Formats: sequence, structure tokens, C-alpha cells
Amino acid sequence: MDVSAIGKALASDPRVTSVHDLHVWEIGTDFPALSAHVPVYPGEDCHGVRRDLDTLLRERFAIRHTTLQVEHAEAPVGNASSSVRQSPAAHRSTEASALH
Repeated sequence: MDVSAIGKALASDPRVTSVHDLHVWEIGTDFPALSAHVPVYPGEDCHGVRRDLDTLLRERFAIRHTTLQVEHAEAPVGNASSSVRQSPAAHRSTEASALH
């Protein structure tokens, strides 16, 4: 399995800030497993992201046994309101709300 390609695929989701502690191994012949820590942007649906990433892993890499720790990325210490980047989806939602 190409662990680098798997990590890049997970990180390519626009809601994901990074991928850490990515581990891929085989439990038995043709039974790959994966675990990873996946922070997402504040305001994103952690459970929805986990389901989508699980589907990606199953369909693209045939990995059916996964443990994904998906949680909101922590805001940096200091002026968090100006230094935390919103995800593209959250930004569009904020813009739409401002128009109403």
C-alpha cells in the first residue's frame, strides 16, 4: 500500500487541516487496517468528515478497517478569532448569511 498516497488523499479533503499519526498495516492476508488523527476546521461536522473519509478509504484503497480520530483543530493561543482559518464551506455559509 502506498501510505503517502493515502495520506495525500485524506489531506486533500477541503475540511481537513492536516493528517497525523497515519498508520497502515495488514491484519491478515488482504485485510489492511488504518488509523490516523485528522483535525478539521472549526465548525465542520466531524462525524460527516469521518464518514466521508471512511468511504474514500474503502472505495479508493480497499481499506475497510479504519480508526479515524477526527476532531476540530485547536485555535492558536493569542488572537484566535483572526488567526484561525475557516474552511471554504464555512466561509461560503458565512457569506450567504451576511446577504440575508
